[in-house]
Amino acid sequence: MRLIPTLFPKAPRWILTTAFYSGFCLCFFFIGAAVYVAIGPEEGQLLRTRQMLALTIMVICVVVFIFSMRWFISEKPLRSNAELKPAPLEVFPDSRIVKYGPGSKFHGIEWLPRYSELSVDINNPTSTDYDNFDAQISTDLVINHMVQIGGLGECKVEGAHGFTEPPHWQHMDGDQPVGPVDDPQWGYEVIPIDENGDPILPFLGADWTYRIRCSKIPANSHLVLFGALVAVNEHVYDKPPHPAPSPWPFFDPPRPAKWVTLVAIFQVSGHDYKKAIHKGSIGQIHKIE
Repeated sequence: MRLIPTLFPKAPRWILTTAFYSGFCLCFFFIGAAVYVAIGPEEGQLLRTRQMLALTIMVICVVVFIFSMRWFISEKPLRSNAELKPAPLEVFPDSRIVKYGPGSKFHGIEWLPRYSELSVDINNPTSTDYDNFDAQISTDLVINHMVQIGGLGECKVEGAHGFTEPPHWQHMDGDQPVGPVDDPQWGYEVIPIDENGDPILPFLGADWTYRIRCSKIPANSHLVLFGALVAVNEHVYDKPPHPAPSPWPFFDPPRPAKWVTLVAIFQVSGHDYKKAIHKGSIGQIHKIE
């Protein structure tokens, strides 16, 4: 009885409806043909042959009708069961302050003293792939860099607001340039500003939100992300009396993130899912059913 709905679990509703009514009409046609054959005037062997043919036609009619009815009735529950298939996510964020020596690179990130670490482990605990995974991650701090350090397959990781070209600097003696552009010996803290003199955020690839796009997170696997965070001074947009320089540093000392927000959209067996945690605590596993 489940042969047809099993073979065609995603058949459109109109096809199933057509199949039902077609089967219904065919039944009446074959019943009429069977009755005609059964009541013919012939006798003897020919009559018995026609009666057997009529019986066969009626059996075919009943089978067609049952399959049509079963197909029509079963289609909606089968699709509903697929839509209700659970697709949980497990997210473990962690953040801490670390100290590396000058010039250190960690997971490809040139580490600066103002950075704190962020790691986010996203787990697909099911036996089904999560396709077209698209997530956004943010914290209470600015994400200066984020990279993928674990997981099957490669994901595209970038700031949600796009990349800002790094600013350049030139040391000057009066109106004369001294040394090459971007000379690291001067150790400038270079922050891009707009035409009004306000700092531009995001800066140097930094962003409040990072976007992660993967073709899939395979069944029973993890996606692991690593980021460098910076704490921007809360007075960064306060305007001092011009032309006095700002009395506040642009960056605060490094500190761990307090929370992580994640919003993810993906597909399971062709059905769309959206999962989210809002300001999830650092150092805890967040299970999203």
